[in-house]
Amino acid sequence: MAGPVVRESVTLSLAATSQDLRGGFTAYLTLRTYPLLLLVYAGALGAVARSKGRMLAAFTTDPTVAVDGRALALPVPITPWRPFADTEAAASVLARVALEGGTVEQYATDAQQGRVPRYHTPLSEYVFVHLRSLAEPFVLDEAEYEQLFHRTEALIALAEVDWMANNTDAVNEHRRSWSRWMGRGIHRTGYYLANNATLGHDLLREIQARQKTWWPVAGGMFGGDYTRAEAAATVYRH
Repeated sequence: MAGPVVRESVTLSLAATSQDLRGGFTAYLTLRTYPLLLLVYAGALGAVARSKGRMLAAFTTDPTVAVDGRALALPVPITPWRPFADTEAAASVLARVALEGGTVEQYATDAQQGRVPRYHTPLSEYVFVHLRSLAEPFVLDEAEYEQLFHRTEALIALAEVDWMANNTDAVNEHRRSWSRWMGRGIHRTGYYLANNATLGHDLLREIQARQKTWWPVAGGMFGGDYTRAEAAATVYRH
């Protein structure tokens, strides 16, 4: 138990730092959430690679952060859209650097003149490239890494959706209407399974088949209730 407790403590400390009230430019303030976003991604990636439900919870729903006086689980306020909430062009520049190479400075002029390619999920694209080395011990090739990354984003999304569904007093109806953790996987047409089912459908079938033995549920996520995981997957796939 010591491992998850330590991880949760570190995550909570970063969460508090990223959300404390300070004056300044909004773009700079939201950018403070970027290190925490990377921590959530990296921790969840390791948990999914090892099929460790307790570890996944330690990086997602166990820690909470206060936003406007309300305690929210990390995946609710900390999303791939948050660090660059008011500077979408900057996120697209990072994605372009990751996917095409080069430096931010090379594409700065393009960004200023609105010539940066638009990406459906720019920060997700950037993180996908830059976390690749961390997954080396767990994957055999690029295709397996892509599958792991997409599955990780999907499971964070399920945790987010489930938490919001069970804390309606903390999150308004508009925020609950869709997951902010819909990452690059849902826009990559190459990421379809052999039977033409998307990741959301695949997860739903997996939950229904394994029920209480599904590893996130067995590890304590979704309140240990597979029907909650099933409900979250149903929302996610739509």
